[in-house]
Amino acid sequence: MLEIKKINQLFSFLNIFVAAIILVYLTGFMSLCTPLGGPDYTYRVPPDDELMRTFKENREDFELLVDMALEDAHLSGISRIALDFLWRFGANTPKGRKWIAYEPDAYFPEERWNTYRKLFKKLKIEDGLSINEDAGEVKFHPLGRKVYIYSKNKLEPVYKSLDGLEKIKLNSSKLIYRKIDDCWYIYYKAGNWFLSS
Repeated sequence: MLEIKKINQLFSFLNIFVAAIILVYLTGFMSLCTPLGGPDYTYRVPPDDELMRTFKENREDFELLVDMALEDAHLSGISRIALDFLWRFGANTPKGRKWIAYEPDAYFPEERWNTYRKLFKKLKIEDGLSINEDAGEVKFHPLGRKVYIYSKNKLEPVYKSLDGLEKIKLNSSKLIYRKIDDCWYIYYKAGNWFLSS
């Protein structure tokens, strides 16, 4: 009987010990997700004027990226180009999209990818671009949610300014535009992103 009591005490102690370890682990994990204890996952939202100035100063590079992207989409089926991965359309994959990581080929050689990488870094387009060839659209992907889009079609809704929208609760899937030139817009993506202004 005494041994059973000791065994029950040992199990109680082990349960408390395991619970304490789990609590410490979860607390440490949660601190990584908060501004106080971990990495900063907030992204600065640049004002419209800054984006328009960057576009004006680097217009030739932006237009080169669009020309290259539309050409590569047509010739090789590329639909997304980033610093370290590509998407390519493929009939045997979900929703017709094939994921290709680190796989240049004859249709999209490493030298071509390096040209994109160089321009992405220069223009601070940290997450590359996506291409909708049918719509004649190239969307640039920042690490925040406000950047450029090229479209041969008229995009809506168009606002006079996108400044300050990060402080307003908006529909999470909506894109909002500001036209900056023929076929060129700044877009703002509403959603549950962590932002700082």
